[in-house]
Amino acid sequence: MTDTHLYEKLVERKYEKYSEFFLKLPFSPLHQYGEKLPLFKSYCVEGLAQGNSPIEIVDRFFKDGLNISSEEEQDRVLFLFLQLIEREVVLFDALEDTAKPQLYTDYFEKQLSELPKKLPSGKNIRLVLTAHPTQFYPDSVLGIIHDLSLVLEKNNLAQLRKLLLQLGFTSLKNPKPPTPLEEAQMLIDHFGDVFYETIVDLSEDWSERGGNRPNIELGFWPGGDRDGHPFVTVETTRAVIQRLHYFILSKYIKEFEKLRRRITFKHAVPSVNMIREKLHQSLGGQGGYDTPAEFIEDLVNLRGKVDEYQGGLFRETVERLIYAAQNFGFYFASLDIRQSSQVIESTVSQMFSDQNIDDRWLTEVLGREVIPSPELRNLEGMEKDLVEVFQAIPDIQKKNGEKSCHRFIISHCRSISHVLNTLLVARAVCSKKWTNNFDVVPLFESIEDLQKSHEVMEQLFNLPIYREHLRKRSFQQTVMFGFSDGTKDGGYLTCNWEIQKAKEDLSKLAKEKGVEIIFFDGRGGPAARGGGN
Repeated sequence: MTDTHLYEKLVERKYEKYSEFFLKLPFSPLHQYGEKLPLFKSYCVEGLAQGNSPIEIVDRFFKDGLNISSEEEQDRVLFLFLQLIEREVVLFDALEDTAKPQLYTDYFEKQLSELPKKLPSGKNIRLVLTAHPTQFYPDSVLGIIHDLSLVLEKNNLAQLRKLLLQLGFTSLKNPKPPTPLEEAQMLIDHFGDVFYETIVDLSEDWSERGGNRPNIELGFWPGGDRDGHPFVTVETTRAVIQRLHYFILSKYIKEFEKLRRRITFKHAVPSVNMIREKLHQSLGGQGGYDTPAEFIEDLVNLRGKVDEYQGGLFRETVERLIYAAQNFGFYFASLDIRQSSQVIESTVSQMFSDQNIDDRWLTEVLGREVIPSPELRNLEGMEKDLVEVFQAIPDIQKKNGEKSCHRFIISHCRSISHVLNTLLVARAVCSKKWTNNFDVVPLFESIEDLQKSHEVMEQLFNLPIYREHLRKRSFQQTVMFGFSDGTKDGGYLTCNWEIQKAKEDLSKLAKEKGVEIIFFDGRGGPAARGGGN
């Protein structure tokens, strides 16, 4: 059976069957108007094909289809349709969740068998989780989707009807937008286990197929993304880092409990008990491991004892945890910091208000061993937060490792001064040595910015002080391309074409300058925002 036919069988046909349940729920407006939704759809399709406006289509539907002239009653019907459609979407989501194992098993098996051949040794994969509060269902609805998936899998029609009834009574609207911290916690709660298990399982599968284990990293934006998120503060950033730290240590403890039930021979028991105690101490912040390297070293020693005294029995359980610790460290996902170039520029202007700030001054100052003392007392709002987050990053890295927070993304990056301003703020509030511990990532998004990206990066690569920064970062440069502004600016096709041209030009430039360039593609959201070649 082809993928298309399987999808039709597992999702589309079941949706048509089960969506009828909504019309039988005990809500009075449903009995009166619910079955008219397909008729409304036909009016919309036909009207749009004829070039009619939405107002004309709706007016014609109420006049000819329902014979309703009262505006109040028309509003009631449209609101009912909206409620019905929203809940049918929830049902559709649950059906797709239920079908995924069958739909994708064969496909992924084939892709996985080819991946070790396609991905060169030593290459990394980085997945970055971004989110917007308006795109989340409330927790109550997410719970219903989960339960619906289980009920649909068992084809339990009686329980299905109850859950659809519950859905009918449940609001799909969040009572208030989640805070950035709540947003981050939702991502961790709903996707943390999924990504952990999938990445570790994929690694094991890859290794069994004869390929080198891939380094699959996670990035994280909620709590670090400040551009367009005025409620993200340095306290939010620290709290999200702590939540990610707590999640991964809790996960290691659960994994280690499974391991402890298998590694039971007498030569290993003291090591097992010691590792277990130190993990719990680390989780509670009362000593334990200072770095993931110490944890990995203890696991490697334990693996050696398993090989020597237990004949390698259950060696793979130790290997699994070693790989996880190597991949996720004590941070699980790297928190990216993002801020607009305008805020960074404003911060520098206020910090050095007595200077005539231009590219020449920025270059000269950054080349000094000691830079002028900045004025920080009068900073407020986003400018104050920018300084505070740079002051916080060294502490975060000291506790959780450099990778826990090491990328600063500059939105609306249009010139080398935007990059130099960022380096200057970091130098001014931290130390020259520390500025070698983070990457500056220019984000090019509008059509004009994409077209200028080659010029900006060439100027940076030719600048001695920036090449020195790159040298300390192993001559790696990440460049991010966004789709939202570019699509609004030039449309889907133009935006993707300009991104493709920019990638080709920058790849050639980086090769000429001896720099390894890494492209960070902004994807997701509506079709107009997601992208590819």
